[in-house]
Amino acid sequence: MKYPKRVIVREVGPRDGLQAEPWVPTELKVEIIDALSAAGIQRIEVTSFMNPRVVPQTGDAEALLQRIAKRQDVGLEALVSTPNNAARALDAGISHILDAIAATDVFNVANFRRTRAESFVDFEKCAELAHRRNVQVTGIIGASTGCPFTGQVEQDEVVRMADEFVRRGADAIFIGDSMGFANPQLMAELTEAIRKRFPSMPLGAHIHNTRGMGLANVLACMDMGVATFDASVGGLGGCPFDPQAAGNICTEDLVHMLHGMGIETGIDLDALIEASKLTERIMGRILPGHVMHYRKSFSTHPVPEEVQHHLARV
Repeated sequence: MKYPKRVIVREVGPRDGLQAEPWVPTELKVEIIDALSAAGIQRIEVTSFMNPRVVPQTGDAEALLQRIAKRQDVGLEALVSTPNNAARALDAGISHILDAIAATDVFNVANFRRTRAESFVDFEKCAELAHRRNVQVTGIIGASTGCPFTGQVEQDEVVRMADEFVRRGADAIFIGDSMGFANPQLMAELTEAIRKRFPSMPLGAHIHNTRGMGLANVLACMDMGVATFDASVGGLGGCPFDPQAAGNICTEDLVHMLHGMGIETGIDLDALIEASKLTERIMGRILPGHVMHYRKSFSTHPVPEEVQHHLARV
């Protein structure tokens, strides 16, 4: 196994994590985002510029961008799906835009009310707008590993989607395990296929932990050379268009694993855990992340007094 020495953890909790949740006031979102950036996360997907009637949680996108603490070393990113929304995002000061198109028409229509062909026309226009402002664009192949309506997606179809993104101006490609259907072998095979087709294209992975295989899938991708991963603070998340979808892999759990393996992230894990605890308090319920509840590996506890006395007598 040949893992990278450094991994970029891209935080998506403020967007993907919150999109299926009841309304969170803007000032509380600002608290979460500022805590995440202070912990050293350098890429944060802070919101999406979507129709607020469809995704109400992101209806405050412009207001949110005005209030977030701006740090020179932190990129504030957003998801878009139309040229109008891309223009809004760029005008609001977004530093990187992302556009997700599902690997099946049925799921793309469920998400975006249009076919993949229609979405790719819009993606090309979004890319043109972004590139005029020297802003890069990532294409996310959503539901790469399977569609909740049609089942597993063929590898050739995922590669064809990557081809289309690149042809229409993508600067990077993300494999989206949107439903958490993947296993390590499947993720490795998809990653390898796209790597062979586009050896120099920056490649990332957007992995959900629906069936508990999220971190195992990260390892499989890293073994294929992927070094950028989406994650959500506290393991927040889901999909408003699939009620069985669970959250992304948990940010602090991912960073804890990477640091334990000697892989650098540039993130202060202790500060990140505090940001996760803050998020849990704001959400008002226990979040699925493990490290913030059970502490870091090798954290020690005080030796019980009766044990000390017993050892002293030996």
